[in-house]
Formats: sequence, C-alpha cells, structure tokens
Amino acid sequence: MTSLTSILRWLLHRRSPFGLFWKSLRHDFNWRGRASVAEFWNFLLFLALILVGTVSGLQFLGNLSVPEQTEEIVFLIVFLMLLPPLVSVFVRRLHDTGRYALQGGLLLLLPGVGTVILLYLLIRPGL
Repeated sequence: MTSLTSILRWLLHRRSPFGLFWKSLRHDFNWRGRASVAEFWNFLLFLALILVGTVSGLQFLGNLSVPEQTEEIVFLIVFLMLLPPLVSVFVRRLHDTGRYALQGGLLLLLPGVGTVILLYLLIRPGL
C-alpha cells in the first residue's frame, strides 16, 4: 500500500511530466495566469500520446468489424474533451511570454510563417 501511495504521489507531483499534464487538465478553463515551457510541452506530449493511443485502439477495433462511424465519433469525443485544456495552456503559455492570446490566434492565420513565429514564441523562456 505504501509503495502505491508513493507512486501516485510521484506521478501527481507538480514537477513530474504527468503532474504538469494533470495541472493543465485541472486548469482547463483558466485563461489567466501563466504556463511554463515544461507544462506546455508536457501537455502536448501527453495529448499526442492520448490521440495516438486512441487511433491505435480504434484501428484495433476496426479490425473487429466495428462500424466506421463509431471510430470517428469516439476520436471526435476524445479530441473535444481535450480541446479546452489545449486552448487554455496555449493562452497561458502566450501570457508567460508577454503576448496576448489574440496575437497568437492571428499568427495562426498566416500560413507557414505565422506557425514558425508562433512556435518560436512558445519555445522562448517566460518573462
């Protein structure tokens, strides 16, 4: 029992990768404040792992003759559940670099160059 408690405590520790992901999930509608570089990139890492796991699981289920629309609906539900925390951590990361969320959104409208500039802003250390 003690080892399980210590493992859970380590997983949810503020500075562990999963702890940073969990912090982003807890603040999913918090548009104020700042998100560190580590919090932002750990969230994206776990988001990618969850989406790849979802797609892999759905591919496995697809081989078991599950209707194709079911796979798309499940993926859409998982993505929509993770969209608010994604936008929130994105906005808080921009706040940490001294930018407004609207500036980041406008940069996304510029194909190619805007994405590169936004990536540079997200990599920079906070203020």
